[in-house]
Parts: sequence; C-alpha cells; structure tokens
Amino acid sequence: MLVYNSSIDLFSTVSLSPQQSLVFCHSHEIHNMANSNSTTPAHRALILSSNRAPLTLQTQPKPTPTPGSAIIRVLAVPIVPYMTDILSGKRPYPLSFPLTPGGSCIARIDSVGPDATSLTPGQLVFCNVMIRGRDDSSLSILLGIHGGFAQEAKKLMDGEWRHGTWATYAKFPLESLIPLPEPRLCKELGYQIKELTTIGMLAVLYGGLAEIGVGAGETLIVAPATGFYGAAAVGVALALGCTAVAAGRNMGQLRKLEEIFGGTQRFKTFVLMGDVGIDTESLKKSWGLGRGADAYIDFSPPAAAGSTHITSCLGALRQGGKAVLMGGILGNIELPYSMIMFRGLRIQGQFMFERRHVERLVRLVDSSALKLGREIGMVSFKEFELEECGQVCGGRESVGQSSTFMSLKCNALSLPNSYYGPSFQGTDLKNLLMLNEWSSINIV
Repeated sequence: MLVYNSSIDLFSTVSLSPQQSLVFCHSHEIHNMANSNSTTPAHRALILSSNRAPLTLQTQPKPTPTPGSAIIRVLAVPIVPYMTDILSGKRPYPLSFPLTPGGSCIARIDSVGPDATSLTPGQLVFCNVMIRGRDDSSLSILLGIHGGFAQEAKKLMDGEWRHGTWATYAKFPLESLIPLPEPRLCKELGYQIKELTTIGMLAVLYGGLAEIGVGAGETLIVAPATGFYGAAAVGVALALGCTAVAAGRNMGQLRKLEEIFGGTQRFKTFVLMGDVGIDTESLKKSWGLGRGADAYIDFSPPAAAGSTHITSCLGALRQGGKAVLMGGILGNIELPYSMIMFRGLRIQGQFMFERRHVERLVRLVDSSALKLGREIGMVSFKEFELEECGQVCGGRESVGQSSTFMSLKCNALSLPNSYYGPSFQGTDLKNLLMLNEWSSINIV
C-alpha cells in the first residue's frame, strides 16, 4: 500500500499487491487508520457563523449517511465570482447559520445509505447542489449558497441540508449525485479533476439552451458575452452546432473570444453601443441574419437592470424567436410588449439545471463534441488551500476574469486501483497524481 501524507508532502511505500488499493490520505486520516480506538471521525470545514463574521476553518464531526443520502469526499468545488457578496449579505440570499458554504462539485463517494442501489464507494461523481423537496419538487435550495425562494423551502437548509462543500466531506441526496465515466474522461481524454469542475457551470448554460430547444443550424445571441457565463455559453452553443453571436461592450474581452472561437467559422462578435435602434438593426444584420436570430440567452448581472441590451437583443430575434433569462437582476426590467406580442416571441426564465441536463452534458463531453478547458474559454486555473480562502473571498484576488478558474484544494485523492484496471502500475503513478490530485473550489 502506498500512502500519501499531505502534511509533509512525502510518500512512504509498503508492498502493494494487485488486490490492494492505492490511497492518498491526510495526516489525520493516517492517524485514524492506525488508531482503532478512534470512534468519532472528524473532517475540516469552512464555517460561516453570520454575514458579519469571517469564514473560519474548523474541525467538525464527519457526516454519516442516512437513508436516501451519501457522504462524498470533496475533490473540486466551483465558487461563483459573486460568492463574496453572498457571504457578506450584499446579495441578500437567504441562509441558515452557522453553515458551510459550497457549490456543485466533483467528488468521490465515501459511503452510502442503506437504500443506495447503484452508487458505490470510490465512484467519481458530479454533485448537484440543487436540493429539491422530495414531497414537493417545486421547493428547492442551493446547498451552501441559497435557502430558497419560499418559506417552506427554508426547512431544507434549516435542517438536513445546511452544510455545503467547502469541506473535506459533505452529505448529499442520492438523486443529486451523477456518476462520471472516469476512465474515459480522465485517462482517455486526459482531463484533470480541476477541469471537470467546469461541468457545473456548463450545466447551467446547457440547461438554459436545452429548455428553449436551441439546436444545430440555429443562430444564438449571447449577451452579455464578456463575463464568465457568457463566454462559456459560446462554447456550449458551438458544441450544439449553433452559430453564436457574442454581444457586449468590452471590446478587449470580445477580441479574446475571437482568439478562442474565431477558427470555428460559426462565431461573430458584436459591440453594443447602448442605443436600442442602432443595436437592434445592426444585430439583425450580423452575419447576414436579415430576418433575425433564432434565440437569445441572457446573463445580465444585477447592475444591468437599466441596460438597453435586453430590448435590443429581443428586437433582433426573428418571428417566433425564443429567449431564456438566466442572469442576476433582482428587480424589474422593461420589455417591448407590443413587439413581443406581434412577433410571437417566447421568453422563458431558467434557474440552474436538472439532472437530465447534466447527464446530457456529460455525454457531449464524453463524445468530445464539447471540450473542456481552453476550448470553452477556460484559459487558466488558479488554486488555493482551504486555509487561504480569505485571500479569495476577502477580495484580494480578482474573481471576475472570464478566462480564469480559481480554486481551493480541499483533499488529497482516494484512488481505488479498480477504476484504472489491473494495468495500473507504479510507472503511471506520477501521471495519475498530476491527473487526479486536484481538490478545488473553482471561481466561475
């Protein structure tokens, strides 16, 4: 057995038979394995006691599985770029304190409840933080992020589903865990765990496009396209066979998108001028559209509530066009009522995604129709330890860059030998470590 001691970053080796597993452990876990008298397993978690308090790294009792749930060992957790605003209360999301913040993540199954039928310890999974009421699926929360839009939903965060994934372990409903084809994604396609964290963000985008039925051969307007979600939406749209028109006001960011997607021959940028008449007509003529675009996906931030771009993009849609609103505007917006009515436009809101969206997205990645990393605008990744979370959430790092994923390392990785088959040898150890050791909380 080979044991990785994360506290000293050294390896100690003992004999390893084909039947044994390769395990990478934190130092406290090595102690627990050696000490059979340890009856209360513990783990590390970031705790937020109130909107006015800083995050603190604490040792907490390790969660245990109950019927309908599983315990996951966290490997990689995305952080939205406005997470600091959520934690401070600047974005008034309902939260139950104290709690561990978090987000959708990449993890391994640690243990499962007695009613699990297919999930098994060691499996690589995507963990969806959209937790729905089992007796009323219209009620939902985002684990560790948002306590829901209805008072009834608050019961979920107040009780069973309070603590999120900024920790070494977390508890999830079984239905929120989607198995990933690890040999295909990590060995054949060569993705690192940190790159797989983008699945959560891409699922948000795919969920919106799928709900309005965007497909191959259609033209999609993405606006604003210069933020993190907008830029990645271009990559998803191109993978679906669409022509993408990226609209925004930041010419520098639009040029970066051209460098990434320009070679596809199905991509065009458009600089919004802030004049509805000019922007609408110019958008309709983009790439010879003439009759207008087929669809529009919107990612407006809260500050864009008074912007003209929504009216301009809706005006650039063809007869029977469709739009999906997925941004963060908290108040009201003005819409061109008569134009929407006479042109028969369909406007839909979409919050997050469903399990079926993740499963379809994973199939796109598995088939290489959708590639992760630079192919979708993720040019670089930055990583931090859990202890450095204040550096990220305290504003000392820029979190709004559309091309950078920033991440926190939470765990060393437990890698069962069986997942790579009997051909796994010591000569592959270095490559597999580079491939799989990432335990990230990535800023998206």
